Amino acid sequence: MANGTVPESATPMLTPPGVSGDLIRKMAPKNIEITPRTIAREKIAPRAAEIDKTAEFPWDVVEAFRENELFGVLYDEEYGGIGESSLMALVVIEELSKVCATSGLIIAVQELGSLGSS
Repeated sequence: MANGTVPESATPMLTPPGVSGDLIRKMAPKNIEITPRTIAREKIAPRAAEIDKTAEFPWDVVEAFRENELFGVLYDEEYGGIGESSLMALVVIEELSKVCATSGLIIAVQELGSLGSS
C-alpha cells in the first residue's frame, strides 16, 4: 500500500490452502515476544519507502530482528535459535515482505544458512 500499512484483514499469500490464520497464530513461536507482523507494521512499514529510495542497508531493522530473535527461527535451540518449522520461517518472511521486500530478504537469506544443518 502507498502509506506502507497492511490491513489487518490481509490474507497471507503463502498460507497453504486449508491453513487458517488461527492455526498460524497457534503455531506462533512462543519465544518470539513481538510478532513479525507487529515488527513489520511498527518498525519497518514507516521506513519502507526510504529503504527502497536510498538503497541503504537497514541496520536499524536488523537490530529489531536481533532484539526479537527473528534470525534464529529455523536454527535449533542448541545453536542459539528457537527451532521452529520451515512453515513458520515462511510466515515470518511473508509478514515482513508484505511491507518491505528488502526486510523479508534479510531473514530469507539468513535462514538459508540453516538448511542442511540437521
